[in-house]
Order: sequence, then structure tokens, then C-alpha cells
Amino acid sequence: MKFKKLFICILAFSLLLTSCTSKSKNNSNSKNTKETKKESIENASFDEEIKKVEIPKNATEFKFLNYNAENNKLYFRYMSNGNIVYASKNIKDDITDIIYEIKGNEKTNMYAIARDGVIDETLFIVKVNDKNVAKGENKFSNVYEYNYIVIDKNKNVQKYFNEDKAEISGDYQVYNKMPTVTIDGRNLILTCENTIDNNIIKSYILQFNIDGASLRLLEEKELKTENKKLNGSYIKFAGGLGNEIYYQVLNYQNDDKMEEGSSDIYKRTSPSEFKKVLELDRIKSPQNAKNGKALFVSGDDKLLFTSGYVLDDSKYNTGKVFNLSNMQSTDIPDVTNGMDIVDAYKINDLYLLDNTYTAYVYNSDGKLLLKKTYRDKEKSISKIEVTNNSISYIVRENEDSKEAELHILKLKGK
Repeated sequence: MKFKKLFICILAFSLLLTSCTSKSKNNSNSKNTKETKKESIENASFDEEIKKVEIPKNATEFKFLNYNAENNKLYFRYMSNGNIVYASKNIKDDITDIIYEIKGNEKTNMYAIARDGVIDETLFIVKVNDKNVAKGENKFSNVYEYNYIVIDKNKNVQKYFNEDKAEISGDYQVYNKMPTVTIDGRNLILTCENTIDNNIIKSYILQFNIDGASLRLLEEKELKTENKKLNGSYIKFAGGLGNEIYYQVLNYQNDDKMEEGSSDIYKRTSPSEFKKVLELDRIKSPQNAKNGKALFVSGDDKLLFTSGYVLDDSKYNTGKVFNLSNMQSTDIPDVTNGMDIVDAYKINDLYLLDNTYTAYVYNSDGKLLLKKTYRDKEKSISKIEVTNNSISYIVRENEDSKEAELHILKLKGK
């Protein structure tokens, strides 16, 4: 019972941050380009182009994945006949092409998709299974396996696990929660945990490379509970830009619950070493909240971005950008409880942040150059995705609409 209470607390506290097989002709007669406009502030600008696109008529539960301007392809997934279908559409000639389908045992075993997307022309899927998972020494009911699927532009498929076999090669490949997944170049950074017994929870940072379909354990921590007291460390969220990785460590010394304890941000300084760069309790907030935690952390060798965890309904700014040369920080405007930063990208020498409502552009000094609110509550709008220098998202009148607008933003520095 002690473990169950602790496990429920941890799950509640942790972020959960989620046609045919041959080419077919779409008979849409709509014109592609609708309009082009420019939006700018100071030393950066967005050139925006809007294209009309048609969504396949048999597609339900449509999700936009990305757009690649170099090959004019829109990438997306949808449900069809109970299967999860990944496809691309060339919006120049209206050709739709099926890339991959999750069906059969892959679909039966699946609990959820933690994250999927397209990097350049490579599709990746982080699939979480709860069926046919070998539990080993993990005796608890909530046990998951992460399966990684990578499909290149030629439809060559690589898988990290063979789903027809129970292949468990280490503690950090069986888990008891959904992972958080961030993207750094062609790597995925995962934060996850595993319960070893009633008294020990191990947390991990994993790095999955989509080119070689290879997985690495970067860091792990151990948290113990004895006599209703927490002692040890727990990793909560990791992210980074340009091969720089940051992660948050929650530290406990005879604490009663997960909301207590201190929080530190670490940065990887070598493949096997990390150093502490920030203590979150030192960040000032309107309520001078103790035991500060972060829901998001990312950055490179110049800037660090955080989005704070808030237990109450306060709407003060919780997003921060730190200039690592002097550790001076400024607020990220309108990043509040429920509107937290979810992704960070680097485009040339500029930084793009996204909280699913607003895109923020910063320079390398930590100065906000551009802010664009792209979410419209009256319409169905995807979150933004990034390929090279292009930022894109899909706008529909509602979730059932088969007509959509593809918004393409080109970020330029002056």
C-alpha cells in the first residue's frame, strides 16, 4: 500500500508531456498557394506562406507530423480500418503515399504512442507496449516496453526491438510510466523510470539515434522510500539543443512527498560527466515558492530555457531564459500554468520556443526578437513542427474537416 500511494503520487506529478499501400491520385482541384505575408520585430522576421491542402477522405483522427519544403511533402498519420497509418502527400501534384502501418501484433501490443514525427525525410515512432511484455523481476502491474521504429525515405524499416520476442537486456528497458520525449537534431532524448522493488525507483535519461536505431543510457538516479520517507534523487525531464543535454534532478532528504525536495539543473560536459548549472529554489517568483520544479528544460552552450511547474492556478510567468555567460534571466511572456513550453529548436543562430499557442524567437544573447501567437481557439490547429529553416502547422475549421490550410513560416535574421 505504501508503494501504491507513492507510485500514484509520482504518476500524478510526472509530465505526460503525444489510403492504400501504393501511390494514389487525390482528385482535389484546390489551388495550393493562398497568400504570403511578412511579420517582423527588430532583428528577425517571419515570411508566411499559406497553402490549401486536402486531407484524405478516409482519414480519421488526423495528426499533422511535419512539412518538408524541399520535397513539397506533407507528413501525417490517421486511423483507417483500425490501423494507424503514416503517410505523406506531395502537395504539388496531390500524390498520397503510405509510408508505414501499425497493425496486427504491433497494434495489439500497443498501449500508446509516446511521440512520433518526421525529421528531414525520416519517420520515427516511439511506441509504448503493455502486452506481451516480459516483466522479469518487476512484479508490478504497470509495466511497459518502449519500441522504436524508424522508416527512411526509401521505406526501409529499422526496429530496436523485435515484438515477437521478449527481449529485455537491462533494467532500463522495462518501465512503469510513459516517457517524456524531446528532439535534439537526429536524436530523441527520453526521461523515464522503473520500479525495482517496493522501496526503489530508478529514473533514466535515454538517447535514441534515428540514423542507426541505437539506444544509449546517459544517466540514472535512484530514489528510496523507507518508513514513509524519501531519500535519494529522481530525474524529471531532460532536453537539449546541438548535442548539449540538460536535465533536472529532484533531491530528497527524509522528505514526505514528491512535491518536496530541491531541484537542480545539470548540463552534460562530456559523454559521461554532468555539472550543476542552476538551483531552481534561487529563481524568484511572485509567491517565492519553495521546492521549485521544472516541467521543461533545454538549451545549448549559450542559453538555458526552463518552464516551471506550478501546483496552483496562478497565472504569473513561469518561463525563463538564462544567459549562461552571466546567468541573468528574463521571463518568457505568457508562459504560465497550463501554457508551458513543450519544445525548443535552434534555427541557424536563432532559438525557437513553442508552448502550443505561441512561437517565441530569441537571439544568442537571450533577447526576445519575435513572438507569434498561432493558436485560434475557434479552429482546429496543430502544434508547430520544424524542418531545417521551415516552421509549419495545419489549420482546419474543425477536427472533421477535410479541407485545411498549411501555414509555412520562414524564420530569417536580419
